Amino acid sequence: MVLGLARGEDQALAMGADLPTMAIALLDGVIAVTGTLWFLSWLRRRWPAHGPLLGKAARASYATYVTHPLVLTVMVAFASVALAPEIKFILIAAAGIAACFTAGYALTRVPGISKVL
Repeated sequence: MVLGLARGEDQALAMGADLPTMAIALLDGVIAVTGTLWFLSWLRRRWPAHGPLLGKAARASYATYVTHPLVLTVMVAFASVALAPEIKFILIAAAGIAACFTAGYALTRVPGISKVL
């Protein structure tokens, strides 16, 4: 689409690359970034100190980022469970987050791996 605009082709504009669409896309990105920054600032003002559980979660956060695809792949086994999709989502999301952070924290306790993670 960008190449079409650069070449002067009007067909790229017919696909939805008009000014209001681009403005909304830009506004969406700005709102997403500023909303995230505002929420983080609000959390820091609301809870300036953290307890031992949050400290362990902070330690495990990078390991969780690295290992979460492996843990979530195991969660695919729950696709065949006969439950309502909403209930299944809540259960798997809660279990997946807990499993990812538990695995991440356990990996940070391993002597060789803890230096990398």
